[in-house]
Amino acid sequence: MKFSYNWLQSIIIKKLPNPKDLADIITIRFFEVESVEKLKDDWIIDIDVLPNRAGDCLSHIGVAKEIAIILNSKIRKEALKLREVSRNAKDLVSVEVLDSLNCNRYTARVMINISVAESPKWIKERLESCGIQSINNVVDIANYVMLEMGQPLHIFDLDKLSNKEIVVRMSKAGEKITTLDNNNFVLNKNILLITDNKDPLAIAGIKGGKKAEIDLKTKNIVIESANFNRTSIRKASAQLKLRTDASLRFEHGLDPNMTNIAIDRTAQMIQEICSGQIAKGIIDIYPNKNKPKKIDLNLTKVQKVLGITIKADKIKKIINDLDLKIISSKKDNLLIEVPTIRQDITIAEDIIEEIGRILGYDKIKSELPSLPITLPIKNKDFFWKNEIKELLKSAGLTEVYNSSFLSQEQFETFKYVDLIEIEKPATIDQQYLKPSLIPNLIKNIEFNSKFFEEIEIFEIGSVFSKSREEEHFAVALKNKTFFDAKSILELVAGRMNLELSFKLTENNLFDNSAEVFLGSEKIGILGYNSNLSIFEVNFDKMKKLAVNKKQYCPIPKFPESSRDLAIIVPKEITYENIVNEIKKANIQLLEDISLFDIYSDDKLPKESKSMALRLIYRANRTLTSEEVNEMHSKIIKHIEKNNNWIVRK
Repeated sequence: MKFSYNWLQSIIIKKLPNPKDLADIITIRFFEVESVEKLKDDWIIDIDVLPNRAGDCLSHIGVAKEIAIILNSKIRKEALKLREVSRNAKDLVSVEVLDSLNCNRYTARVMINISVAESPKWIKERLESCGIQSINNVVDIANYVMLEMGQPLHIFDLDKLSNKEIVVRMSKAGEKITTLDNNNFVLNKNILLITDNKDPLAIAGIKGGKKAEIDLKTKNIVIESANFNRTSIRKASAQLKLRTDASLRFEHGLDPNMTNIAIDRTAQMIQEICSGQIAKGIIDIYPNKNKPKKIDLNLTKVQKVLGITIKADKIKKIINDLDLKIISSKKDNLLIEVPTIRQDITIAEDIIEEIGRILGYDKIKSELPSLPITLPIKNKDFFWKNEIKELLKSAGLTEVYNSSFLSQEQFETFKYVDLIEIEKPATIDQQYLKPSLIPNLIKNIEFNSKFFEEIEIFEIGSVFSKSREEEHFAVALKNKTFFDAKSILELVAGRMNLELSFKLTENNLFDNSAEVFLGSEKIGILGYNSNLSIFEVNFDKMKKLAVNKKQYCPIPKFPESSRDLAIIVPKEITYENIVNEIKKANIQLLEDISLFDIYSDDKLPKESKSMALRLIYRANRTLTSEEVNEMHSKIIKHIEKNNNWIVRK
């Protein structure tokens, strides 16, 4: 909001610092100043008032109070002197509030025999310095008081009201209003209106209408000073796409107890400047009065929270300067009454914050905390989840995040049992909690296949059954082999220092599949189907046994030698069976064994398959071909001792 330096100076008794120095003080002590600009004989300070202080600081008096406290000064207070005539306001206009939920308070005064003309130069200059165009003396006074005190006001031509009455109500669907700037609006049923018995007079808290507009012929007026529900005004403003200085203030919330003060100030100025007469009495509809809050404040707590020693007298002075009232004082405890205009103060800590701010945070010395330094407790779940994510990302895989739900179609495709059904699903795709990560990963692969030839994705997430919730880990690969998926799982197991085993099995979802075991416990499934390789394991069980131990393995000084071995075995024989048999040959220089192919067709013996393995030999010197062939031959001879195992040559 834009504030006039000269206007602020007229309110504060003490001479102000120059505008730029004042801007620095304001920024350091309460609000950020966005700009300081020269305008004729004045300076305009644009202050970014915080939302929680809009109720008292979107006004020159509010900001002047803050500045005065910091500069150890006071503000000028003028007593309001109203000269009322004998005619009673309630005899000239009637007011009815039909929606007290959205109109917390409605205050009105009537003035007669006013003279509408051009505003005095000083009022025009102050309005224009704050970005408001001068209209006429009556309207300008209402805007002036809003900028001065923060309370929006509106003034109606009394003689233009039907039956001389004002009714506050919600709009009717299709109701129309033409505003003061000649814009037409068609309203729905959710807009609060100020009306007479016939037509809308104003959109409450936002904009006045043309019907009761003040013009040069106006003689008798009704001054409105009301307090409207902030939510109602905000919604109406957004719906109509109409934001004004008044709506901005109402949206942030104003003190209902300001309406009578502001309306009396307005009436006094109109009486002095427009030669008007004030009708006797005030019309004030205020069913639910807003009362001051009372807060207990402990002086020891003030010093403890701020971390500095402050004398009790100093604390009390700051409290009084802030217009907070000390009702009682017992030892270190104060009972403080907070004026209703300070809506930002609701607890003792708010008062302590205000004391620190006025005192100056620069007076609080910076000290390192004297706390014992302890190592944080390691979160094993969090550690392994992040560790495996980074490992897989470095291996070229992409992480995906899927929802926790399955659709009816997925349920029927995968034929799951023991599912948790959602009682009121948001969509048809969210009917069940997922018992597995695989369905949604397959869905990811299918969707992205039109964009990519190869896809490598993984997910770590929760799966659900009626008895428990567990965290699983799954990988899905497009156009990769069964063994590519297996190698990724072994990479993860290796990082967690776990030894997995695999057992071939049949699964109706996959052409080839294997169960994954950790020790003797089954923890997942590994499968291959057409061009899709996928596995899913119980990550919770892996984390329980994982060990974060890294061993340094030096780079071998001498090259490896490899030989391939293809063996025809019965279908029930597993990779582990073959490895165990090879190890029985007791070849000390055999470093590694890996499976790279499984083959089966009609040319092989019935109920058999061919498994191709790669054997790696290495020594602390370079092995000759003769030495490698000799070791390899021993392994072949040992395998051939099994009558139903055939080594393909």
